[in-house]
Amino acid sequence: MIRKIIGVILALWVLAVGAAALFLLVYFERKPPREVKPPRVRVVKYRTLKFENVPARITGYGTVRVRDKVQIAPEVTGKVTARAVGLEAGRFVRKGELLFTIDKRSYELAVLAAEAQLEQTRTRIKELEASREADLERAKVLKQSKELAFREYELVKKLFEEEKIGSKTEEE
Repeated sequence: MIRKIIGVILALWVLAVGAAALFLLVYFERKPPREVKPPRVRVVKYRTLKFENVPARITGYGTVRVRDKVQIAPEVTGKVTARAVGLEAGRFVRKGELLFTIDKRSYELAVLAAEAQLEQTRTRIKELEASREADLERAKVLKQSKELAFREYELVKKLFEEEKIGSKTEEE
């Protein structure tokens, strides 16, 4: 048994010596000297630039869509007699630019018809104003006649109530 104890102590002593040796090696270890690298120099090439127009050519595939779709409607109706030169779908146009010429006969006839209708309406207004004056005069006479009839009615009613007039029958 003493042998076992001596074996264990010996094993522990070997372990302790090994651990101490490892500690000393790590503590006193020499670090290699750091290598100093020279700064890295970049070589830059340059050119002097000049302004110039360079044609750009773009090739692509896709669908073209209009940004603004505008309905064109004339202020008057009529047959289109002329179209502006170069007028085509998709072309840009400026405000006020002449696009079409419309036959003026149709809308000039419409203006003449409207003027004739206006004149008829003015004549009818004059007729109605004259009729109105006559109707007002007639209404005035009828009002006076009504007042006169009402006064006569009141007088007959009063006389009847006073028995100054009465109904006559054949027996009396």
